Amino acid sequence: MAESVNGIFKGIRALPIVSLVQHTYWRLVEKFDKYRLETGAEIRSGPSQFSTKCEELMKAWSQKAVGHSVTALDRRQGIYVVQTPPNNFNMTGSNTLTVHFDDPNRTGFCTCGEFQGNKITCSNAIAACNRMGASAYRFVNNVYKLETVMACYGTSFAPLGEPKCWKKHNDPTIHPNLDMIRKPGRPISTRIHNEMDWPREGSSQQVGHNASTCGGQASGSGSNRRGSGGQRSARGGRRGGSRGNRRG
Repeated sequence: MAESVNGIFKGIRALPIVSLVQHTYWRLVEKFDKYRLETGAEIRSGPSQFSTKCEELMKAWSQKAVGHSVTALDRRQGIYVVQTPPNNFNMTGSNTLTVHFDDPNRTGFCTCGEFQGNKITCSNAIAACNRMGASAYRFVNNVYKLETVMACYGTSFAPLGEPKCWKKHNDPTIHPNLDMIRKPGRPISTRIHNEMDWPREGSSQQVGHNASTCGGQASGSGSNRRGSGGQRSARGGRRGGSRGNRRG
């Protein structure tokens, strides 16, 4: 939810409050209309009652479930143990996981965490469903059904109208805390220093020593540059003299 709000407010945070409300309103109207059209097209395009994202994930996990081996611990309670095959490419797999179906509520649990986390039948649960002869879509949450998505984005928006016609609010006026405004300049670091920040024993590092406070290095480098410039001029003079002697 926070990421969605940040996406709406991106680039408009500094606008006045009226412009901020208007921009947010029209962005929401545009998005709801877009998702209504997409969901309606999915409903008309095929017999599937689940969203395209859900179908793609179920297809990928169904292919992955082919190599799983399943052992039934308790068919009446819907408890199965699933063994995944080894993956010699990245040295993973060979995991033993437990799947537990709650058939009356059409929910499930898997020790991999994806089943109850995504509310979609994971590859382990699909393998267990194939073993007990049940449809894996039975345990997919209703939020992925197209009719649920259409009901979510079917809400209509009332006309916003002109700002001068908006109702006056009676809520308390909120003023910003001026002490929380960031001061100009670079902020002061609040990180706690440890032994990694201390100069090591025997090192040439000096506390408070930098390019702006190093007078010796700056003067030395300048003198070297001036010295090199003098040497160049002296070389130029010798070359000019030798050329003059040759011409004479």
